[in-house]
Amino acid sequence: MGNKNRNSWLAIIAIALGAFSISLAEFLPVGLLNEISRRFDVSEGTAGITVTSTSILAAIAGPILTLAIGRLDRRVAVLGLSLLLIVSNVLSMITTHFFVLVIARTILGISVGGFWAVAMTAQAKLVQHEKIARATSIVLGGFGIGTVISVPLASYMAAHFDLRIVFAVVCILAIAVFIIQIILLPRIPMEQGVRGKDFLGLLKIKKVITVFVIAILTVSGQFAAYTYITPFFQKVTGIDSNLLSAILLFYGIVSFISNFAAGFIAGRSLKGLLVGTAVIFLISLLGISLFGDNVVISVIAFIIWAIAWGMAPLGLQLLVYSTAGTAIEAMSPVYVGVYQLSVSLGALIGGLVVDTTNVTGAMWLGALSFALVLILLTVTSTINNRSIVSQTE
Repeated sequence: MGNKNRNSWLAIIAIALGAFSISLAEFLPVGLLNEISRRFDVSEGTAGITVTSTSILAAIAGPILTLAIGRLDRRVAVLGLSLLLIVSNVLSMITTHFFVLVIARTILGISVGGFWAVAMTAQAKLVQHEKIARATSIVLGGFGIGTVISVPLASYMAAHFDLRIVFAVVCILAIAVFIIQIILLPRIPMEQGVRGKDFLGLLKIKKVITVFVIAILTVSGQFAAYTYITPFFQKVTGIDSNLLSAILLFYGIVSFISNFAAGFIAGRSLKGLLVGTAVIFLISLLGISLFGDNVVISVIAFIIWAIAWGMAPLGLQLLVYSTAGTAIEAMSPVYVGVYQLSVSLGALIGGLVVDTTNVTGAMWLGALSFALVLILLTVTSTINNRSIVSQTE
């Protein structure tokens, strides 16, 4: 029994490593926009397509693959999606054409959407019911680490190495994770798959729609601004590449730490966590928008922004869990789709604003989105204000 329990947690770690490598690959272009723009001779707004193409395909792939794979062994599904991640990085590494890079990023989108559609149900099958929350936190931790280090890592490497080297490093990581998953993942059979009517049933539940609207505004607001933070700091604030890499890394560290603080806050009030996160987002983005040419104020506001982004994913995920109930297997892939579509929507609209006005416009767009989140959270009664610890432990 002891060995079985240990092997189960090793399998959880293998899935968390998959979450890490996929999130790292997905958000890498945010720190590479200037380099992609220069190398492929496209505008920074156009370079943002490398973010939007991934998230659009991820949004579509999540629910579709959930239906398509049915009761397929989740080990096979996870390994297949990890192979797609490798293929995507190989293409990104060798291409000299922007169109091929976008194709590679759409392949990554299939991997991202499919992975999150199966990962949460797969990890739940590996441990006892009372351990699901802990397993979920480990998998989300892998995602969080990948998310927070992707931009500073990309920014640093772009300043010191060729773009191909950046994608080569991520490719090597993806291959290593694939090998670890082959070794550690056991068979994960499913008794039944999700049906189309399960998805349609979610649309009839008012509180589910409210949750999705909150998620859309939060995630799109984040990426409308964050996707263009590198050119903002370089062009508006006047920060050089080396200092910017350090600031982005510190942003990632602060975000990672604030994720743990979010757990304590959520244990007392989920709505308090979500409202507090929206307020911090709004204050920080207003500060950057209004004082972008002031290095000290901009950097301080950016670090405050890091606190909000560290708390947001956990808050949204717990909101989904507390709302879904027994419909979690249907709601999870839909939430994946909503999340990824919101990444794409934010980056796309942010890019349009950057191309039609200036890069500061993307910061104002993010601030507007979180003002709407705050209004919605204030007026809605959908979110339970009591502690959710009992629902997740």
